[in-house]
Amino acid sequence: MASKRKVNVTEYDLLQTLGTGSFGRVRLAKEKSTGKYYALKILKKHDIIKLKQVDHVISENTILADIDHPLLVGLKGFDQDKQYLYFLLEYI
Repeated sequence: MASKRKVNVTEYDLLQTLGTGSFGRVRLAKEKSTGKYYALKILKKHDIIKLKQVDHVISENTILADIDHPLLVGLKGFDQDKQYLYFLLEYI
């Protein structure tokens, strides 16, 4: 998968849920070192595979990583573990 940069989700404090969807949720995340806020999209790998959306999620990551436009929410980084994919997005 494409990504702007690899991030480590342990470097963020996860706060309240901003929204939920088919595969997971978006949480407010505060970077521990800077205090800056981000939106962390957390997707369940099991559900993505079960609903046959792997190609869709790969495309989402690739497109978000390639786009840099002032009117679109930017992807700041990506991470994953055994259960989840994490998209670190600008918080607006």
